[in-house]
Amino acid sequence: TTTAAVETALTNFNTAISGCTTQAAADQTVANAVSDTINALPAAKDVKTTDKAAIEAARAAYDALTADQKKYVPDDTLKALTDAEDALALAESEDKLDKTISSATAYYDSIKNRYPTIAATLKKAIEAAQAVLDDKNAEKADIDAAVTALNTAVSTARTAVSYAGGGSSTPSYVPSYSPSNTTTTTTTTTTTNTTPDITKYKITGKQDELNESALKWDRIPNASAYSLYVKVGDKYVLVQDLGNVTNADIVLGANGKYYVSTGGNYNIYTYVKKTGTFKKTGTLKASKIDSIVKANNVTNNFMIKYNVNGKKSAEKDSYKVSVKIYYKPAPKATFKDGKVTIKWAKVEGATMYRVMKKTSSGYKLVTETEKNSVRISKVKSGKYTYAVQALVDGEWTKVYKSDIVSVTAK
Repeated sequence: TTTAAVETALTNFNTAISGCTTQAAADQTVANAVSDTINALPAAKDVKTTDKAAIEAARAAYDALTADQKKYVPDDTLKALTDAEDALALAESEDKLDKTISSATAYYDSIKNRYPTIAATLKKAIEAAQAVLDDKNAEKADIDAAVTALNTAVSTARTAVSYAGGGSSTPSYVPSYSPSNTTTTTTTTTTTNTTPDITKYKITGKQDELNESALKWDRIPNASAYSLYVKVGDKYVLVQDLGNVTNADIVLGANGKYYVSTGGNYNIYTYVKKTGTFKKTGTLKASKIDSIVKANNVTNNFMIKYNVNGKKSAEKDSYKVSVKIYYKPAPKATFKDGKVTIKWAKVEGATMYRVMKKTSSGYKLVTETEKNSVRISKVKSGKYTYAVQALVDGEWTKVYKSDIVSVTAK
């Protein structure tokens, strides 16, 4: 450590002056020992962050000299020390920029598929920062400015993701049908003067393309943070304090665990029956969420509390919303002997399925069936695209990319 290095240097100095008979000789000997310590430092061009302890020890040793002793330290030796310090500061700034780029890149990777426009802007900022880091002539001020600019870009991206709400819009090539499981809910009126009138604000919850419960709510004036609660039995239980965001994506796994994200990786929570609370048991990369086996045909009841002046809202003044999750058909198609066979996963709660074929003018109905497969005969050579919907609770499910399948007939 720096302290140990200084103590070692002082011990060497004391040993060196023990045999000196005059003050001048003692001062010269101590100064020479400090000069040797400085001269042992790497050249400025070779300084790394790992040299920090040695450089700080050399500075501490020099600063401990008296004014008379400092006279015996050559100017070029002192310059070598200041050059090493400048080089260390530059190396630390470069290291900070490198870590900032790595962190920003990880966040970019977590949002690029779901928020491509936001991610594209962030990518440009990352590339600009990398260009500064790669510039061998870049000065410390340039590097520090790059760190600030990239941190600002990441913050801006996080805010944009927050306002995006975690949902996904239907691809332009998919026919437009209203989702059957999107709800908008407001809660009861407040009776106090200090509590916001929650009836003026809204929360929405829907099943998104990843079979998540995607929540988005209006920002409450003066609220500094929000908290997510899940209904367990007849009461709402705190899952996670979300911070000052207005969206959350929640997945209930078939294993009973909840996965929560506000725009990035997911925190994993397990309900502990003994204490009646949720416990954080891990994290999951955003890219891995689609691999989680999700609970099917369940209704999740959520509550969002807001924090104003350090106090959380009462349950009657908080947002509440329910989201029903059911699986999508996810069809697969094969061709054999002039026939196309389309099969799909059974959607619990579905009373009917609709198969549509893509044409130059959009999707056209092929058939409706209660079964989870169809066979289309007399198919000519060519490539065909089909989409499958399920009728749940009297409404057709929204079509996502996973509900579309293509097959080539030969």
